[in-house]
Amino acid sequence: MSAVTLPLDELHASLADPLLDAMTFLNEVTERYPEALSFAPGRPHEGFFEPEDVHEHLDAFLAHLSGRGLSGSAVRTALFQYGPTKGIIGDLVARTLANDEGLDVDPASLVLTVGAQEGMLLVLRALCATPEDVLLVSSPCYVGVTGAARLLDLATVPVPEGPEGGPTRRPCGRRRAPSGPAAARAHCTSSPTSPTRPAPACRSGRAPGCWRRRPRRGCW
Repeated sequence: MSAVTLPLDELHASLADPLLDAMTFLNEVTERYPEALSFAPGRPHEGFFEPEDVHEHLDAFLAHLSGRGLSGSAVRTALFQYGPTKGIIGDLVARTLANDEGLDVDPASLVLTVGAQEGMLLVLRALCATPEDVLLVSSPCYVGVTGAARLLDLATVPVPEGPEGGPTRRPCGRRRAPSGPAAARAHCTSSPTSPTRPAPACRSGRAPGCWRRRPRRGCW
């Protein structure tokens, strides 16, 4: 059977967009200059981990499953079979959120992903329901969110950060007004632990860019 050639210009335009290669480029730069402190790709510092820790954590998880009353065959199924699409450690994550953040979260409401971009893709697909929806991103922002938006054909609007960190509110209104009421629903992403946030905001632990939905203006 001969190989099938798919012309790139007949596929989704995002496949040829250099923005989707941004994370790969940033990771390659970090690997080429391992001594440099890179705040761009959001990579964890592997110096805090040891390969032997993997086995220790797996053993701890096996003990956790057994402690829940699972039989040996049920533990095997949990590890090697298809499981809940939301993940299989929701109860542990919920307990961690309660212990570390004081958040009482129902494990069933948690969706675990393999990375930030996958999580952003799911959230953007769920929240941005119409072509008129706009994604507001703080400037500078995590480049992964712009790549996720490009895959979904979502328009993004950069919003300058305020002196305390997080996007300012005033530019949002100015940006949305010319597009009419249909574009009033906007979504903004901001991380309270982002290295791009100003020092005062990091010290205070506040995340002024994380807004709750306001029904009157339709802004998350």
